[in-house]
Amino acid sequence: MKRSAPRGGLMGTYRTPSALAIVVLGLLVSPSAEAAGGACPTGAGYVSPTDPTGPRVTLSSLGITSCYFISAKGSDSAAGTSEHVPWLHAPGMPGCSSACAGVTPAAGEGFIFEGGGSWHHSSGSPARGKWAWTESGSSWSSPIYIGVDPTWYSGSSFARPVINMDNPLSTGTVSSCVYDDDSTQAIDLSGTSNVYLDNFEFTGACSTGSGYGGYIYSGAKVIVENVYIHGWTLTAWPWRVAG
Repeated sequence: MKRSAPRGGLMGTYRTPSALAIVVLGLLVSPSAEAAGGACPTGAGYVSPTDPTGPRVTLSSLGITSCYFISAKGSDSAAGTSEHVPWLHAPGMPGCSSACAGVTPAAGEGFIFEGGGSWHHSSGSPARGKWAWTESGSSWSSPIYIGVDPTWYSGSSFARPVINMDNPLSTGTVSSCVYDDDSTQAIDLSGTSNVYLDNFEFTGACSTGSGYGGYIYSGAKVIVENVYIHGWTLTAWPWRVAG
């Protein structure tokens, strides 16, 4: 006999075509102009989907050619186009505002998090609430990458950026959840495709068994890799029993 964990994905919405340019009095005007991202990390520190156990590859070889940068010490009013001027949030996170809110993720773009920082779901700053990612890449030759630069981190060595659902950790069952995560996720990627989620740590969830919560709600064509998932606390009852 065993207890089964609550259902939910751990483990497209598609980007609408760019607005048509309008010609006015001989001038070319784009009504939805958006600032381009900056140069991406150039190191060969990424997993190849065609050879996961082989040599690491570059982001450019994965089709990622324009990047935005996010740090727990950043500001959404910054440009977000380099590790020197990062945003505080990523698109889709609660609290994303200013320049961050002005960017709609697109195929071929990367969203690079500083290692060692923490983003919160239920208590703390930055973030607060489910990270709802809604945009897709166009193909595996032009995906969207959400992850890290292994050479960019706070502290003395690289550590994954943390998505914390903020419940206290426990080695046993608990009487109740400080924050009930039965009907929410840390990140919702449902409906997306051709997206990489790479090198995050997820912790602090708590479930009573009555819902379908989890850390990652994935789309059909999403690669989740190098993640560290731990600290999922459970209450003593009720739990479904499978024979």
